Amino acid sequence: MAFSVSGRQRSAIPNRDSSLRALGKREDNMDLITGLAVVIGIMGGIATWVAITIGNPYLLIWAVFVGWGSFYHCGGKEAGFKSSAVANLWGTVCAAGALIALTSIGVTAIMAGVCVGISIIVLILAAKLPLLSAIPSAVYGYATTAALFLLGAAAYGEGIGAITRVAAAVVVSLIIGNILGYVSEKVTGAVVKA
Repeated sequence: MAFSVSGRQRSAIPNRDSSLRALGKREDNMDLITGLAVVIGIMGGIATWVAITIGNPYLLIWAVFVGWGSFYHCGGKEAGFKSSAVANLWGTVCAAGALIALTSIGVTAIMAGVCVGISIIVLILAAKLPLLSAIPSAVYGYATTAALFLLGAAAYGEGIGAITRVAAAVVVSLIIGNILGYVSEKVTGAVVKA
């Protein structure tokens, strides 16, 4: 069945030029998606260059991008920044707790499952508190911490100290990502309005 628009339906579709004039917008203004693409692309490129140039184990560009995305996932603005950053931190704390428990008890598949299971229950139950209600952002913090520990813990040392350094690296990177999200939102707003 082909899609068609009747004369009556056609008259209900607003004229693009008159809509733009009614909104006080010029046709050459940048739309939001294009603005976000340009601003985040430029800022992301600069952030990557800075992270590689500095080469600091506490500035993980991939975790920066996770925090950046988490900021937008939580709706942006000041409220989104707060929700995202606090939830990212909470997820990191939960993962670090699970890793400390696991390495203290002894690493086996069954104990890994138990430690992860219990820590995830705690992570999600904490969402009953409004401050910790952004469950996906808490999971971003948790997963980022677990990934760094599993894939790169040797670079951070051994034992509880290593887990603490991994968690610190993740928190620093996620918070920087949230800050970049906030800045990119403001810059995009200015660019789109221009």
